[in-house]
Amino acid sequence: MKRHRKQNARSNPRLLSFGLIVLISISLGCKGLEFSNPNSPDLSGASLQSLVAGSEAGMRIDLDVYLQVTITIGREGYFFEPADPRFTGEIIFGPVDPGGFLTLRPWSARYQVVFNCNELLLRAEELSDPQKSAVEGYAKTIRGYQLLLNLNYLDENGIRLNFDGDLTKPFATKEEAFDFIENDLNEANTALASAGDSFPFRLSDGFAGFDTPSAFARFNRAVMARVLVFRGKFDQALQVLEQSFLEPAGDLNLGVFHIYGTGLGDQLNPVFQVPTAPFVKLMAHPSFEADAEPGDLRVQNKVFKRSDVTVFDELNSDLAITLATTSTDPFPIIRATRS
Repeated sequence: MKRHRKQNARSNPRLLSFGLIVLISISLGCKGLEFSNPNSPDLSGASLQSLVAGSEAGMRIDLDVYLQVTITIGREGYFFEPADPRFTGEIIFGPVDPGGFLTLRPWSARYQVVFNCNELLLRAEELSDPQKSAVEGYAKTIRGYQLLLNLNYLDENGIRLNFDGDLTKPFATKEEAFDFIENDLNEANTALASAGDSFPFRLSDGFAGFDTPSAFARFNRAVMARVLVFRGKFDQALQVLEQSFLEPAGDLNLGVFHIYGTGLGDQLNPVFQVPTAPFVKLMAHPSFEADAEPGDLRVQNKVFKRSDVTVFDELNSDLAITLATTSTDPFPIIRATRS
């Protein structure tokens, strides 16, 4: 009987060569994965266009959670989620977990966009006018808008206005936050006035008609008017609206939108649902129909009355929200009206 000897790398040159190739490949491959902080990669190599595109994409992240929470708090609707009843259990009945995802996910997503905007402002210092003004006008407008969403979310709890990562610093109060946002938007508007005829980057189709500094300034003024209304400064809001895109006799759907797509890495509209599906999660509050005046077209255009009443967590509704008719419909950031 033959005796079989165990081969090792030394007795098999081909195996030895293969092992060396693997070791070399691992060594070379690891060099491309060296980050000082893998959870926060260095943006110094990102292009201006990448930072702008990233801020636009980032504004859509966890927008669904933001909407699901705010419509519930405002008693405009409910989000019935059997897999996670916190959407109703915490928001309706309480208490809200300050460290839970309902609080943290939209908050973190908005501040990631703020982080991008701050990087854009640093890049602007390296540019010559009017490009510097163009980048500053864009970045401070978007930063102000994102901070406004987080302030709406936490209200009297305030928000963080220091962006240095120091978590020991206290939150800014609601009024301090409003002051900061107003200042951002006003400085952005001033910068846009001296930004020339074009941006040194491209905006998505969601900004169609608002993709030059002068047109983008009208979007800026619309956001500013919203801030002033929130602060009860109604006379100032009316004055600012005259500088926005609002035209009472014009297109009431004119505005700036989040856009969606089915491409790799893209997102779908977070409020789209099939209203006739066996179970619909995003439902309007029953008062939306009960309090409507006769002939109010919003009842016809914004909700679908289902044949069955959905009952969940001691709540009920038969009105499926139909703000989007397809999964790639745009969703408004701000527009003339919600017709």
